[in-house]
Amino acid sequence: RISPRSADPCAPRGPGRLIGVIFCLLMVLILAREIGALMGARVELPGTTENPAWTSLAAIRENAVGTVRDLPVVHERAPGEGLGEQSPAEAPVDARPETKRPPYGVNESVRLEEVDESCHGEASLDLDGPALVWGLDHKVSSAQECCDRCKAQARGAREKGEGARACNSWVFCPLPECWAPDIWNHTSGECWLKTQEDARKPRINFRGAYPPAFRREHSTSPAHVPWQAGVLLE
Repeated sequence: RISPRSADPCAPRGPGRLIGVIFCLLMVLILAREIGALMGARVELPGTTENPAWTSLAAIRENAVGTVRDLPVVHERAPGEGLGEQSPAEAPVDARPETKRPPYGVNESVRLEEVDESCHGEASLDLDGPALVWGLDHKVSSAQECCDRCKAQARGAREKGEGARACNSWVFCPLPECWAPDIWNHTSGECWLKTQEDARKPRINFRGAYPPAFRREHSTSPAHVPWQAGVLLE
């Protein structure tokens, strides 16, 4: 008959005692490793090398955040929706983009409801092009007013016979601060009046969300373009 004590592998009698002790130590180390994995720590068995494929839960969470951040934004469509449409990057400015709220996709065109149709405004757009009036000291109260300033400047330029310097694009800052990859501190109300060689194919800095690669190089940039902008096609 075997007593309960002699059935314990960690407390054998005789020659098997050393083997039992080694067995128990290995069990303790394995158990410690499993507990360490659950708590986000690393515990390696003596004499073994670290498995590069294994990582702690804390590291998994950290990598997961980075992975999600770098993935492009995908917007689900209803069956059949969007068939035959141009991609956002190819869509012309006067294609009447849809109205929505962030998050936006990279190069996604989103209509700005706060301006009339003649302004062809977009809610997340930063236009390039020569500046006729710098926005740093040219402040207005709304995107509509900025568009109206562009129209007024264009009329004045044509009356003077300076049609080549007529405003046909505008850029407005609607937030307390509007981020841009330059040295200036852009603030609310800035209204930039610009000119485009072809207003139907304006020079675009960024539209919609900033590309993931760009955000990795510019860690202070927001997720999407904070500027509102549009063009005059008449």
